[in-house]
Amino acid sequence: DGGSTDPGPHYLGAGTSFCSRLSVKRDFRLMLQAAVAAGIPCIIGTSGGAGGEPHLQSMAALAREIAREEGLSFRMAL
Repeated sequence: DGGSTDPGPHYLGAGTSFCSRLSVKRDFRLMLQAAVAAGIPCIIGTSGGAGGEPHLQSMAALAREIAREEGLSFRMAL
């Protein structure tokens, strides 16, 4: 878990993240690279900050994008 704060219910209801896509991608890239290199799972708790379906799908798309850019191969469960 990269850690989080509780920004309240707005982001869950709005389906948006309280962090910029760029900052999430930067941190997520580092986490995925390290997990794949170590052969360990990378578990994301509150996907996209709130964990609703739009957030989950956004993080899944981001994982696929990073994997493509970095040549990473891993199994993913949602």
